[in-house]
Formats: sequence, structure tokens, C-alpha cells
Amino acid sequence: MEQENERVLYNIQNGARMVSILLFADARMALRLYQMFSRLHDQKLLKHGEMLEFEKFVKITKGNFDLTNVPGNISLFLHNLKQAQIRYCTMPDLNKSDGMIQVAVFSEDRQKFQALFEQHINRELQGGQKGVKELSHLTENHVSYISIPCEGAEQAIMEDLNALKVNYAMLPDLYVGDGDIQLMVANADLNKVEQWFEQYKEKIANVDPNRYQVLSKEEYLRKAELTEEQYFQTSDEKTKNILEQYDQKKPTVEFQEAISPRIAPEESPEFLKLKQDPDYEMVWIDKKAMVDENPVAKDMMRRYPEQFVSRIPGTWGKKEELLVLPSENVFLTNSGKTYLAFFKKEEKPLVLNASGKVVPISIRRSGTELKQHYSKVADSLQKSSKLALSKEAAMKTGRLEKFPANPMKAK
Repeated sequence: MEQENERVLYNIQNGARMVSILLFADARMALRLYQMFSRLHDQKLLKHGEMLEFEKFVKITKGNFDLTNVPGNISLFLHNLKQAQIRYCTMPDLNKSDGMIQVAVFSEDRQKFQALFEQHINRELQGGQKGVKELSHLTENHVSYISIPCEGAEQAIMEDLNALKVNYAMLPDLYVGDGDIQLMVANADLNKVEQWFEQYKEKIANVDPNRYQVLSKEEYLRKAELTEEQYFQTSDEKTKNILEQYDQKKPTVEFQEAISPRIAPEESPEFLKLKQDPDYEMVWIDKKAMVDENPVAKDMMRRYPEQFVSRIPGTWGKKEELLVLPSENVFLTNSGKTYLAFFKKEEKPLVLNASGKVVPISIRRSGTELKQHYSKVADSLQKSSKLALSKEAAMKTGRLEKFPANPMKAK
């Protein structure tokens, strides 16, 4: 499958057939965490106040947040987040012995958060032969970040690298328990480290040696990012055993509404903003014919209301196509009988075929081409409708007008 903006495809059963459905991680993560915390709350392992704090955060962010591992002493870090007015929520610590907490950050504040997070990491350096500042200054910032599958053997590794006179610094482990540790190494010594690892990997025969990686700074920092499943895996054994049994507890209606955007009316400011944006096309979508009468579209939107799904007019049966748009780009008009949908002219909106698979981007229409298709179908339907009305009127009067094959010449 081509690399696209679609984040996750998930198969669900719909009647007698399987369909592939777009599932954005935001709402799924919020729901999974809610269910996880509900179980902990039921088992008296989570305070009611912590549950309420998370619910409040979800309502503010509408489930649009990221999880990040934060190592070390976090008091100053959290203080700096508040000072910078970054919207975040400290998550329940599922393992108090790993020296790590998890923070949920509103995606809109991610850039500001990342700058403060990097400063925090620099303060948490574990030592090594050089500090990061000293190493960067010494090498004029000619350094590399490496990840090696040697978690738990840090002291032995430091002794080896010191003996080899490698210029390096140990970096904070941003994902305790994944088996890897990270170092910053002077580029001039990178070959030494690679040769050392070729010999060292014989001691760790049960570990995949391909996990030795040279990383960019950004790739190292991204190791702190978590999915809800990875957050679950940070649990200590007692907590993990409890969570593995948790029920799929249904969220409250209020919580569900917080992560489930509704279709706004045409009168909303967002509609006017998109309508005036020259980069967008607008199409009319008949609610009954293109949505309500399509069971796949209805089921997908019921499960994942952050997506708007409708049949593309003029497509039927095995050639049916479903247009998938963010709900925030769709508005109701005509007393709720019609949708007005927006997509970018130059981009190619997500489309699913009759089997529920994503249509490859190489053969999808651009926004401009899709707009032309909608207009062409609408014109065709309008002509068919007028012709049908003319025939109906003629049948009622009993005067079905006949026309000669060739026009008669006027005398």
C-alpha cells in the first residue's frame, strides 16, 4: 500500500462482507485509555480525581493528543509546561519503579512542548565520558545518535567505550523496557563503536543485531512517543494483570460526544471560512441517496464519527466508491436534507472501493476533478429528471407528442 496521510486501516465485519475502514488513532486512543482507567478506578487503583482530570482534558482536546514518556525529575519540566501555557495532562503512573512518567499533550501545542522536552532531556543526561554540551563543543557538533540493544548492561558498555577512548555521552532512555539504550558519539569515533558492537553482539546472541541503529536527533526524541498499547506495556506486573482483564466499559454519553464531532450547520463560521478559501472545492451531497441509503457509509460513521463517508454519485455495485472526509469539513443545509462538503482542489481525497480498500492515490481524482465529476452527474440527473417529467405530463394528457425524423420545410 502506498505511503499516504491515512494513519490506520482496520478491518470490520459488515453484513456478509469485510470492509476496510479508516480509523484515526485519536478517538481510538481516548476510548481505550478511558476503558483502561475505568478498570483501574473500579479496582481502587486510580483516584476519582485523576479520572475526572483525564475526562476534562479529553473534552478540551476532543481526543486530539499525543502520549510522551518523560524520564527523570519532572517538577521543573511540568512547571515550565504550565508557564508556557501548554495544554497537557499527567497520566497515571502504571509503573512507579521505572523512573518514567507519561504526559498527554494537546497536538496543537506539540511544537512548543517539543522544545521544552528537549531542554529537559539535556538536563537529565546520565554522564558518560563527556557531557552533551562538552561533546558538541569538542566536535563542533559533528555527532551521531546511536541506539543499541543493550538495556541493562550500561555499566559494562561504558567501561568498554572508555577503554577504547571513544568520545561519547549516555542519553536518557526514553522507552524503558524496549531493550535499547541510546548514546551520542563523536562522528570521528563512530567506526570504533561499530567495530566494538560487531564483537559485543556475540554476547547477546538472542537479540536481533539489526537493532543497532544510527539515528537523527529527531528520531531519538521520537522514541519517547507512545501509542496507548505501548503505554499499557509500561505497567508493572500487578497493574498489567488487572488491565488484561478489563471490560470494554462503555464511556459516558458526555465523554463520547467530546471525541465525536457533530456535523455543523451551514450557518457556522467554519463553513464561511472554507467557502471563501480559494484552495477548496465545495460539492452538494444528497443525505438520503448518498449516505442514509448506504449501509457501509452509515456503519462507518456510527463507529467513527470523526469521519464523514458518502457514496460518490454515479458509482454503483462493484464500481461503487466511497468518499471519506473529516467531519469538520462537512455541513448541513436544506433543513438537514443536504450536506455541503469541502476538499482541497490540488489534493486527492481518500476514496474506498466497493471492497472497502483504499483506492491508490495514483488513480484517484484530484479535488478539482472530483468537483467536475459531481457537477457532470448532477447535470445528467437534472436532464433525466426534466425528460421524465415531460413524459409524465404527456401521458396524463394522452398526447404523447411525436416528432418527424426530419424537420418539415416551411412552405
